[in-house]
Amino acid sequence: MDINMKKLLIILLTVLLFAIGCTSTQTKNVLNPDEIITQYAEAISNKDAKTIVLLYGGDYEFMEIFSEEQYRNDKEKVVENYLKVIPEKIYFNEIQSKNEVGKDEFEYEVTFKTENGSIFEVGDSETRNGVFKYIVRKVDGQYKVMDVPPYQP
Repeated sequence: MDINMKKLLIILLTVLLFAIGCTSTQTKNVLNPDEIITQYAEAISNKDAKTIVLLYGGDYEFMEIFSEEQYRNDKEKVVENYLKVIPEKIYFNEIQSKNEVGKDEFEYEVTFKTENGSIFEVGDSETRNGVFKYIVRKVDGQYKVMDVPPYQP
């Protein structure tokens, strides 16, 4: 076999093995609901609209009201505009609980922290709440988060 042909074969095999490795890692993450909710909460912390769109499986109707009409068909822009209504920088804190509520469906309770380290809460002085519930459901073979990021009116 010619030396150039051997080099080409080695390069092709290396690329193939790399591609297989990347694919299996992505599939593992997609199939694990704990990883999905963690990635989603971290995307909220990072205000990463692109990742949120990837992991979100719910309706965009509520989030759309924070975008001008011309942007409402652009899911990433809708999420980006929605994230602007969170009044402060928040950071994913922890998953407090996980309950299986149906076949391939889980309810998580998640908390976030503010920049000063206190628990992020929403609501008025009488109804403050710092625990956010999220449903993670398998949709078309992939787990998706069905609830929007925290909203503070």
